[in-house]
Amino acid sequence: MVSAGRFPSDSGLTYTQNILVGVYVLVIALGGILENSIVVIVYRKTRRLQNSTNLLLVSTSVCNLLEATISFPLLAVSSFAERWIFGEIACQLYGFVIFSLGLAGIFHLVLVALDRYVVICSKKTVSKSLAVKGYLLSSSEKHICFPLGIISSQENGMAPCGFISLKHD
Repeated sequence: MVSAGRFPSDSGLTYTQNILVGVYVLVIALGGILENSIVVIVYRKTRRLQNSTNLLLVSTSVCNLLEATISFPLLAVSSFAERWIFGEIACQLYGFVIFSLGLAGIFHLVLVALDRYVVICSKKTVSKSLAVKGYLLSSSEKHICFPLGIISSQENGMAPCGFISLKHD
């Protein structure tokens, strides 16, 4: 069974260090939300930017935006509290969602690299339909990799939020 630890934190950080980590994570979250939102808005409003490569880049921004809005606030709150306060199930879901979003971001970057390779080496443009198919493939990775997310969040009996004082009794 997993239980939330009490003060002092099991992370090995002092109270001041936990507060600094929480503030740092919030600053990064706000920056990530702002910057990725700008990318999505500019893409939607500027017609000439709506091409296959930019679609993949916007898709990457959406993954990063989701990660900044889901992961960082939970991490910051837990850092301020010096422990994971959302329970064991939320911890497992947190690990799975962050794993899936990270993997989707990596797949998007691979697709951007392949797109650039095709354009530069073969002097051809990648059609928007091909980019959409790649986007759908990378978005469906969460269904393909579902077991991997479960396995990674259970690795060595540790929860993904284990450094914020989740411990086994």
